[in-house]
Amino acid sequence: MDALRRRHAGQGRGRFGPHHQHQQQGLDCLAPNNRHAYLAYFSAGLQIYDISDPHDPHITGYYIPDDPTQRRGPIPSKLVHQAQDVLVDRRGVIYISEGNSGIRILTHHASQ
Repeated sequence: MDALRRRHAGQGRGRFGPHHQHQQQGLDCLAPNNRHAYLAYFSAGLQIYDISDPHDPHITGYYIPDDPTQRRGPIPSKLVHQAQDVLVDRRGVIYISEGNSGIRILTHHASQ
């Protein structure tokens, strides 16, 4: 994460850091939280951690989209990507929302 933090520090990239984490909330239609943690990380997009070994959490995937070219809402004040929320369904389909470009739909195939 240090390299990611250095990349975004002081570059006018808007907010940086974890914002929202996928939670199953007891719903069978959502992915369980037993192996991966999915984090909406504002200007750092989506960060996916393997948490199967609690002594060695590590990033297994990420998605940082290009900054939007058109404003579709009043925030964020800078026209930069700002991942706000993340949800993962039971099939592994990932939905992330962003204030200026709407919803992105992704999949993640971690190596075993």
